[in-house]
Amino acid sequence: MANSVLTTYPVNGSRVFQAVIQISCDGSGELAATTVIDPANLTGKPATFKIKRVNWAFDGFSGSLRWNASAPTLALSMPTYGDEMNFFKTGAPCLNGASSPDGKLTLTTLGMTSGDTGTITINGYH
Repeated sequence: MANSVLTTYPVNGSRVFQAVIQISCDGSGELAATTVIDPANLTGKPATFKIKRVNWAFDGFSGSLRWNASAPTLALSMPTYGDEMNFFKTGAPCLNGASSPDGKLTLTTLGMTSGDTGTITINGYH
């Protein structure tokens, strides 16, 4: 068996996108560097993208988003339960600052157990 991670794109335009990531744990363990956004799935297949806003709701676990690369770089730590981070309100979007990035965004969880669920909504642009 395996945990379920499903990314859908309710909005996937030529410049902007919205990704909704649904997470469900079947008890098989934590998620480790699981790809949640791959630029190849975005309209125009950009090499990279920027994060404008992230909302999340986790049932009993925490997570982190990282830019995938030879040395992955933290994009955002997401504590248990839920919150929102609006990078435009802080003055700048969340950029991929990883060394030799491949453009993908990955998710790693901590404390995820059987029956836990979560949702992450990411608004971005390229």
